[in-house]
Amino acid sequence: MKSTFTTQNTFVSLNSSSNKSCFCDVRIIKAEKQPLRETSRDVKRTEFAQRAKTYFGGRIDRRSIQTQKVLNKDAVLKDVHVILCEPKIASNIGAIARSMCSFECESLSIVKPRVEVISRASLNASKGAQHIVRNARVFESLEECLNVLERENEEEEKGEGEGGKGSVLQSVAFSRWMAKDENENEEKNNNDGDHHRRQKHFFGTKQLLENHPRSVALVFGSESDGLSDAQVARVDSVCEYKMGRLIESLSVTHAAVIALNAYFESRVLKEE
Repeated sequence: MKSTFTTQNTFVSLNSSSNKSCFCDVRIIKAEKQPLRETSRDVKRTEFAQRAKTYFGGRIDRRSIQTQKVLNKDAVLKDVHVILCEPKIASNIGAIARSMCSFECESLSIVKPRVEVISRASLNASKGAQHIVRNARVFESLEECLNVLERENEEEEKGEGEGGKGSVLQSVAFSRWMAKDENENEEKNNNDGDHHRRQKHFFGTKQLLENHPRSVALVFGSESDGLSDAQVARVDSVCEYKMGRLIESLSVTHAAVIALNAYFESRVLKEE
């Protein structure tokens, strides 16, 4: 049995093979598009967007990556570098890049990535910080990455001459454990084999800022495995966040946000 629907005025006729009809009263409601009201939140968001354009033009195409960097003054966290070791999720790369851009940090290095760095997932997650993803440098090892950053920092300090602050680049690993002593069963007097015993181990952002106020590389591990013992042993300090009892670890993206926000706020508040 087939039914046909015809609309006439406000009635719908349903005809069947039995030649019987039934009528239903139908109300047709037309929705008119109403103009959007501009709330105070929208106004504030527009103001922030316009202000961002004066710094690096907001979102732009891939052919103009360089013009998206800070134009009128140095980034607040110019001397802070983020290093991701063996990331496995592309969207996490983009999310961290977005956090970096939010706190004016533009130096991203990736060690031995297990995923394509520049991909749709990473670029979508980065939103307006795509230039940080596209400009990220890739290294085969943490040792190589830190050597390059340390050398560049030294050259920059020399270039500033007497006006430079003479800071040596320090590296901080974010991990919940110290590196194991590979030589603990060997001679205890071998100082070359237990570099990690000379590492500073501190908790939270307050101690992080006290120990490394500037010229610092923040080293984060992969999502599932964290940092290896060898990677932790290579850095100068280890920072651990105090956590509650309900979960065993903090995601790498949130760990990066906490550290970057701490550095940014400490410098901006000083300027104010």
